[in-house]
Amino acid sequence: GQDAWSGCGDGRGRGRPNGWAALNEWSCRDAFLSLPLAQRRLFAHAYFSRLWNVAASERLRRYGLCPARQGELVLLSPSELPASCECDGCVSHSAAHSYVRGRRRPRSVHVVTTAEEEAQAY
Repeated sequence: GQDAWSGCGDGRGRGRPNGWAALNEWSCRDAFLSLPLAQRRLFAHAYFSRLWNVAASERLRRYGLCPARQGELVLLSPSELPASCECDGCVSHSAAHSYVRGRRRPRSVHVVTTAEEEAQAY
């Protein structure tokens, strides 16, 4: 089978660093799981941060700093939610949220509609 080092050396395992001859998916998994939990979480956060940055960069490349377009997601506070909206974020938020002193106010994800895009609401 192909592995990360198959293009290195002569294809028979030569050219790999010492001790890596038996490198496979399980040894990589075991190595990752041997890291402390906090460090594994850091890797996960870094990966999702990278995904977010790539998506945000692509949005800026395509549309620049123009207002939100149909189908995009916007983060709104409860007072900003459209009264008649039935998108998943607004519907799931319709359950009463109580404000607890010292804690963040709840926010909801709203899907921008065609009418909101045309009105440049966001």
